[in-house]
Amino acid sequence: MVNFILPSRKIKDFISDKVRTELHYWFKKNSIDVNMMTLDQAIDSGENFVYTLYPPEYEDPWNVSEHIKKFSTELVDCINFGRCNLVINDALEGHIWRKKHVEIFINSLKEEVIDPSKVIVLSQSWSYIYNDMPFRLVHWSCPESVMSENAKPIDIPRHNFAKKFICLNFYNKQDRFYFIYQMYKNNLLDEFNFSHSKVTSEDDFDIWDIWPWTDDMTEFAKTTPHIYDNVEGPSFTFGGWAQAIEIVPKHRQDNYIYVVTESVFNYSRPYDSFDGMTRDTSEKTWKPIALKMPFIMLHQPYALKRLRDIGYKTFHTIWDESYDEIEDCNQRMIAIVDLVKSLSSREDFVDMIESCDDIVEHNFKMLKLRSPEQDMIREVSRFCGKKETTVTRLIYYRIP
Repeated sequence: MVNFILPSRKIKDFISDKVRTELHYWFKKNSIDVNMMTLDQAIDSGENFVYTLYPPEYEDPWNVSEHIKKFSTELVDCINFGRCNLVINDALEGHIWRKKHVEIFINSLKEEVIDPSKVIVLSQSWSYIYNDMPFRLVHWSCPESVMSENAKPIDIPRHNFAKKFICLNFYNKQDRFYFIYQMYKNNLLDEFNFSHSKVTSEDDFDIWDIWPWTDDMTEFAKTTPHIYDNVEGPSFTFGGWAQAIEIVPKHRQDNYIYVVTESVFNYSRPYDSFDGMTRDTSEKTWKPIALKMPFIMLHQPYALKRLRDIGYKTFHTIWDESYDEIEDCNQRMIAIVDLVKSLSSREDFVDMIESCDDIVEHNFKMLKLRSPEQDMIREVSRFCGKKETTVTRLIYYRIP
């Protein structure tokens, strides 16, 4: 039996069973008994328990001081004496922890007299040497776990009017706009089903610092927004994480290759060069895998290598995937644009897609078989005195 603290009303919707970011959901799914308690009940019970903090949406998970300074003396004692497992759950977004972030986090814990070694941080980022951290950093790709559950067997043929590519974009990011703009410049948008939010200028982006903004971009921006997918009406609306993890069979019926514009394409600013620290793939990459579709990734370097390292297959035997090894953002974008141009012009396009069948079938099976939540379960169970469950050990690689 593992005791979990009942979530507050403030985050109840965010961690509902429909969304499935809450730890207790995955314990129950793996046949581990769970007991939900209030914090007062847990402290008074004398039993071990798990207290989970969820960083607010888009908030850096190391900035916990506002949360933990509200902890009672009794709760801090439970943490330090091993009765409470304090878990910071950043397994959905996966912010990149660098030295300065670790220092902020540790200083916040020490100000409240909390022993860092008693704290677990769940991270979606996968490029750490975990033993270097003063707290317990555990990798968990929560989106992969969720999309694995959502994926259902699919064998839907393409429509005879299917487009060669699909590329879906909601939030304005410079790499997403620039890629769609390059498709426009190369007269390739007719080969796409795509979406993009409204853009008027470079001021509509949090960061615009890789490519110079041009008058031609301004003219193209006037054509936005572009609507596809299940979004209707004159402007984009977003249904939250529950909508983001939806698997839409129409995407397979209407398209052949999924161009994934991941959450991060460039390395985190203000760093001038790629330092090997990366985020894992989000639900955006698991969607084409769940739909048994080949894909091209606009992501940080070595993302395809990462997928192969954990058992998935990519398409380097069918087309050029050398873009994955290009660390310079601009050069990587050029290589991806050139690849799309090349694939679009192939006379044997449909035959090429059929040659991907074994790969997409393998990837779908891997998505259903892997259980990336197992490392998280193992660590929390070990702390709570739960007998360790039988799991498949996953190995994570740091990019040299």
